[in-house]
Formats: sequence, C-alpha cells, structure tokens
Amino acid sequence: MLSVTSAIFTLLIFIVVAVWVFDGGVDKDDLWKVQLFTPFGVALFAVVTYCTANWRGKITTRQADLAASQLHLSERESKAKLLQEGAKLVGEIEKQSHVSAGISTLAVLVMGDDEEFAIQAMNLIADLVQREMGSTHEHTYQEEAFRALKRGASIGRYSDRGTRFKAVNSKIRWKLLHGVKNVTYVDGCFLGLDWKFGLEDEKHNFRNVKFEACENVIFSAEFDTCKFSECHITRIRDFWTSKEFEVYHEFIDCDFSNALFDDAETLRWIRGQNNYFVEGFSPDTISGEPIDWFKYFSVERHSRMPLLF
Repeated sequence: MLSVTSAIFTLLIFIVVAVWVFDGGVDKDDLWKVQLFTPFGVALFAVVTYCTANWRGKITTRQADLAASQLHLSERESKAKLLQEGAKLVGEIEKQSHVSAGISTLAVLVMGDDEEFAIQAMNLIADLVQREMGSTHEHTYQEEAFRALKRGASIGRYSDRGTRFKAVNSKIRWKLLHGVKNVTYVDGCFLGLDWKFGLEDEKHNFRNVKFEACENVIFSAEFDTCKFSECHITRIRDFWTSKEFEVYHEFIDCDFSNALFDDAETLRWIRGQNNYFVEGFSPDTISGEPIDWFKYFSVERHSRMPLLF
C-alpha cells in the first residue's frame, strides 16, 4: 500500500515540478530550475524503489509463511494417515506380516519429531501388548512390540497406558517392558534379568513373582511377596509397606556381596536359606552401623551365581 501511495505521490509531484520547469520553454536563465529538479526527481524515484522492494519483501515473507504452514499441515496429515494405517495393520492379528508392518509403521512415529503422534503410536502398541500378551510373553510379536516401546522410552517418551500381566502358571517367563505408564507383573518368573538397565524408576511392580539368577537386584517396595533364587542383591531399600507383618519375601542361595541396607532392622525380614557374601565384600548399612553379618549370611570364597548363556 505504501509503495502504491508513494508512486502516485511521486508522479503528481513530478508532473507539477515538470510543468513549473518546462512551462513556456526553457532558456539558459532557467538552468537552475533543471538542476534543482534533477536530484529531487532522483530522490523521489529512490523512495518509490525502496517502498516497492519493501512491499515485495513482505509479500515474499508472507508467501514463505503460508508455504511453511501448508507444509506443516501436509506433514500432520501424512502422520495421521501413517497412524491410521499402523492401527489398521496391528489389528489384523491373524496376518503376521501385517502386524509386523504395523508395528514398524508405528515405530516410525514413536521416534519422530511430533510428540503427540509418538504417544498415540505408543498407545496403540501398548494396547496390542496388553491384548495379546497379558498372560504370556511367548508371543510372535513380543520382541518387535517391546523393542518399539523401549526405543520410545530411551528418548523420554511413555505410553499413557498402564499394563498388567498375570501368568497362567508359575512357569511363565516374563520379559521386562519399558515405555508404558506403569506395569504390574502377577505370578510367573524372570530369568537372568540385569537390574542395572533400570528397575528403579518405580514404573514396575511385582506380586508373587519369582526371580532366578538375576543380577544387581535393587529390592524395594515395588516387590510384594516375591521369591529370589541365586540372585545378586545389591540394595535393600524402602522395605516397609502398610502390610508390614504380612510381607514375606524369600531369598535362597542369594549373593549379598557389597549389598547396601537402609537400616539394620531390615535384616530380620531377610528370610530364606543359604544366603551368603563373598569373602572381603561384606554388606553394609547407609549409616555405617556395625553389624555382625556372619549372623545372617555365610561367607564364600566365590560367588555361586550361575552362568547363563
């Protein structure tokens, strides 16, 4: 608008000045008028040029903003279609290739740059896990689904879903699920789990679960009536619960080398048999309170932890 106004104004001024200079002809006595008119005209045209360039720049900027907005809208539409396609494929449970393709499709969104679509994709995968693997993890799509959710958790994303697994018998072996709001395991067992990869996030809860040959176990209030066999216990914390005298956890052949206890009172709850620590690596308490550890554990020259291949 400014460029158009300035152009019209410049044209009018140019005409008025031109009439004033050239009306009745120009002789040598009027040379000063021409000299006066020339820089004035140049300046006016410079103003018009500047306003025009500025106007074109604004138009270009608006066009770029509009193009970016359209591109963003197009990208969201593409992601929405990808989400719909993934949801459709994982629902075709009888077609293995379709479900695998669906998980892979949703995994793209899980690791994408849009948090909203990533969480929705993780919700769909978590729903598949709960629906198909609630009683056993011996399932065709277990590894793919768990891996996709774990990748989301690795960048701080979690499904809104809470998940509950209940074993149909005590021989069911669980896998550790990451990437969901929370997960509860009831009955069944874990074999060879390494706690150093993170069970201290309070998203996992265990009820009447058996743990065999697990390393770096950090025992806490998330465990309810569990059994530990040939495990390496590194920490006993937050042991007490509202059901203090009903709590019962069994430790059998467990290695308590360098284990750290919240307090000495916790020791009376360490029930079981043949628990020990390696010579020279006795447990300790946070306060450093002297404890007669030999009263609770035997001493071994080497750990009896089994080697799993």
